[in-house]
Amino acid sequence: MFKRSPNSACFCFAMTISVRQAAECDAELLFKWVNSPDSLAGKLLTSEPIKWSNHSRWFEKRLDSAKAHIWIIEESGTSIGQVRFEFSDGAYLVDIFLIPEARKKGNAAKAFQKCIASLQVILKSTAVLQADVKFSNSASINLFKSLGFSQEIKSEDFITLKRNITPEIVKREG
Repeated sequence: MFKRSPNSACFCFAMTISVRQAAECDAELLFKWVNSPDSLAGKLLTSEPIKWSNHSRWFEKRLDSAKAHIWIIEESGTSIGQVRFEFSDGAYLVDIFLIPEARKKGNAAKAFQKCIASLQVILKSTAVLQADVKFSNSASINLFKSLGFSQEIKSEDFITLKRNITPEIVKREG
């Protein structure tokens, strides 16, 4: 799809952000992303590279779990990141990652909103989304605040942001 730039006579290619549920074939891609230096730097619980055997077991369990939902973010058909919601202790813990080339373009917000909409279709009741973010990760803090999350807890190393979502009522044609 082409979109005309309002300030010039040239045309620009409009990139399309979409999300799809993760599948077994995404294991290696997610392994690469989780072990990237910028991903490890932003993690609260994992600062060392993860072994393939641990990752593959972890990923298989998440794909089989009704409490975990992983989406792959794609820009015009190319995988650029992931969003994960995992239910634990009364809330869906949020994890988001975008490759560096896809950042600072509004892709995270667009993709996250699509993932929330997908989760709302799955949900049977109101749920809490929770993001635990390092203070040094100002981009993620700003993202979550822009998406309606509010600061709940502030600890020495991180901030907890939360947002309530309700199930989406989907009309089914019968």
